[in-house]
Amino acid sequence: MSRTDRRTAIKQMLGTAASLVVARRLPALAEPAPPQRELPTGEEHQQMAAVGRRFMEQFFAPARSVAIARNGRFVFERPFGMTDKQVQLQASPTTLFRIASVTKPITSVAILTLVEQGKLNLTDKVFGPSGVLGNTYGKQPYKQYVTDITVDHLLTHTCGGWPNDSTDPMFRFKSWDQAKLISWTLENLPLTYPPGQHWAYSNFGCCVLGRVIEKVGGQPYKDYVQQVVLTPCGITDMQIAGNTLKQRAPNEAMYYGQFGENSYNMNVTRMDSHGGWIASPADLGRFCAHVGRSARHPQHPEARDHSDHYDACPGLSADFSSEVRARLDGARQRQRQLEARWQPARHDQHHGSHLERHVLGRAHQYPHATFGHHQHRPRSNGLGHGQQSSRPG
Repeated sequence: MSRTDRRTAIKQMLGTAASLVVARRLPALAEPAPPQRELPTGEEHQQMAAVGRRFMEQFFAPARSVAIARNGRFVFERPFGMTDKQVQLQASPTTLFRIASVTKPITSVAILTLVEQGKLNLTDKVFGPSGVLGNTYGKQPYKQYVTDITVDHLLTHTCGGWPNDSTDPMFRFKSWDQAKLISWTLENLPLTYPPGQHWAYSNFGCCVLGRVIEKVGGQPYKDYVQQVVLTPCGITDMQIAGNTLKQRAPNEAMYYGQFGENSYNMNVTRMDSHGGWIASPADLGRFCAHVGRSARHPQHPEARDHSDHYDACPGLSADFSSEVRARLDGARQRQRQLEARWQPARHDQHHGSHLERHVLGRAHQYPHATFGHHQHRPRSNGLGHGQQSSRPG
């Protein structure tokens, strides 16, 4: 189905749904609903602050930061604790934190802007003579199924292999650059399934999407994302994280291992398109609102008169949000079908679509990423004892 046909169908479905809602509510029109409060009460503020403090106590977190937006307006924004214990530096609303895999929806949106511009199709092959990346990486001929991978397969984590487990190439050979790592992976880690037949969460797949963005967009991944995705949202402070303490960005939190782990022992910069960004909670709020509402984003409560909570966001068409939601619906349906067929026992582990899961559903696994919490706690995922939850997986 073409993009225009998809949009027409979406508009028709939305129109039908709106008609049904109106029809169901007609008898209640005589009794208007009470107006909803825009801002939480003082007691509610205290309750939310108490939740934040309890979380820090439970996980020994030195700092965290929370931002909540409703109807385009930040209704709660509060930092907690110290971002640098050595100098007793307090967290602020603008403190930057590693956001780990919340990077992935940003990369997905960047890919969809290229689709929106007509420079890329979701059905385009990625590797091989007819692929976007051609034969740039690895030795030819490629292993089985590699040249069948499309952009869509990488977006929906259905490329047929390279899962986020003990074999994940993104956490091996940390001194290598992306080109060398991608080439090694293509040559040494064969796909297990034909593309499109098996769902497996893949950091490596999103790393490859970053290279697709660079090839088609004609500039480095971070530059394209900042120019085409973040700047239209009013986001100016987000950047790709450095690897070492010396490379820590201005206003970035300092990271501490809960049990003495080295928080600066990963090549985060190489993870740019699957786990490399640093951001404030307010930045993520603006990004989410931009994707959900297309042309509007919430403003900082101190930045302007609240009589107008939005500014126009240039750079993306008015139909962009519908395009994203169409991808969400398709990805969700496909993933459920694949999980039911191939992984019935693991359905409770990864559910929801790729974009929806990482924008809305990562708080339970990476609370520090979604809310700016910067204490690292180990998790057990087959990678050995003491793996840090800050891993952008």
